[in-house]
Amino acid sequence: MTKNDNNKTNSWISVRLRFFCSLTVIIFFSISFPLTILVPGFNDSSDYFNDRIVYLIIFGILYCLMIISFIQTCLIDPGVVPDWFQEPDFTSDRFRIIVVEKKSDGSKRFCTKCKFLKPDRTHHCRICGRCVLKMDHHCPWVNNCIGYFNYKYFFLLICYSFASLTCVYIFSLEKAMKLGFDSINDNILLFIQLFISGVLAFFLFTFVIFHTGLIINNFTTIEFFEKKMRSRYLHENYYNVGVWKNLTRVLGNFPLFWFLPIRICMVDQGKGTSFDVNNLYAQAFEN
Repeated sequence: MTKNDNNKTNSWISVRLRFFCSLTVIIFFSISFPLTILVPGFNDSSDYFNDRIVYLIIFGILYCLMIISFIQTCLIDPGVVPDWFQEPDFTSDRFRIIVVEKKSDGSKRFCTKCKFLKPDRTHHCRICGRCVLKMDHHCPWVNNCIGYFNYKYFFLLICYSFASLTCVYIFSLEKAMKLGFDSINDNILLFIQLFISGVLAFFLFTFVIFHTGLIINNFTTIEFFEKKMRSRYLHENYYNVGVWKNLTRVLGNFPLFWFLPIRICMVDQGKGTSFDVNNLYAQAFEN
């Protein structure tokens, strides 16, 4: 077995393990939280059913939205380069394509592995073995690439995961304070739930802040780190068309549907092959 084969095998195992960890955490909280909140007499809890039912309703709503977002992120294809992009009819209004991103010599970007032209913001994923439209990153926790067609679901996934875990942490902390922290040693499930939810909520908070910033500035994760390597070019983002438009390009035209895990009233961006540009591109093009 060659070194490349070993790397692919290790990568495959790592991705599957992380995906399994995600499922384990989801299953754990779906069982542990109702137990510690609702079961009468569980670990010296006495009158918790009536005054904790509202907690379960809040958690249940957030958790269901998280599960739907998780399933959508896992199952929906992030987007592949369409066949018509290779030989588009440039005389047709339907297929008028302006390629913003080009190589240093001015030629169009070409994927040597997939053997076809790459639309703007498209990158090749070595794990999936194909080019992905508006690729953000490959997420091993959902075992899928995050791209044009599933980025909204991924963003909602981390938002609702953070909200759900914050609820678990707050409710568990309140119960621990009422029972007394000395009794936590006798309630190992409550202790594990409190610790894991706190740690995960902290890390997810950083992801929510980071991806909110990316959306507001119309960056993908790949584009952000590429620009960061060339810090003086960080402000030169041709795709930044203003906060409101940037938000609508990811979440949709109507704020009412922004936080629902559905793609409705979305802005058509050439099916992920062409994107609006700002005046920076026009000035650069003129020069």
